[in-house]
Amino acid sequence: MRDGVMQTISASGGGKHIYVDIEGSWISDRQPIKQQFWVIKQEGNEFVIADSKGIYKTGVMGQIATNRLVPKPGEAAQYQIIGVDFGEEEINPKLQQLIQPNSLIFLSGTLTIDSPEEVKLSLNPKQLQTITIVGNTIQIESCPIQWAMHKLNYQFGSGSLKVQIVSPPPKL
Repeated sequence: MRDGVMQTISASGGGKHIYVDIEGSWISDRQPIKQQFWVIKQEGNEFVIADSKGIYKTGVMGQIATNRLVPKPGEAAQYQIIGVDFGEEEINPKLQQLIQPNSLIFLSGTLTIDSPEEVKLSLNPKQLQTITIVGNTIQIESCPIQWAMHKLNYQFGSGSLKVQIVSPPPKL
């Protein structure tokens, strides 16, 4: 199952959106799920996936336990990954420069911020926690850039982020 998805991702060479039909259950309440998702990225033997409602991770450390995965290559897409470093500077202006029309942008990495108490996070057990905070350190995983900018408004920080730019967006 997972091998088929990994082979489909490899075969596309980053040139197509990859969708996956999943049968399984939500880990939080064991409710069954049978739905199509878009694959944001592969993490080891698991996947970070999305639908129109949110972002999720498969596997025991994620939100969805999978029984069956069926990969489906989709429309043409371009994937680009770049790095962005912050040196005790305001975060949002630098992120704003990355925004491109007709693209989805996801951030991953670690930043040390000045005022973590001002960042308001909400928890949903059925979605991936794309931003977590421990002390002054903020960990970002597959977070849409607009959501990160909303949460980190007026924050100063230092650290590095990996930026994944996907163009055009998938059809969710």
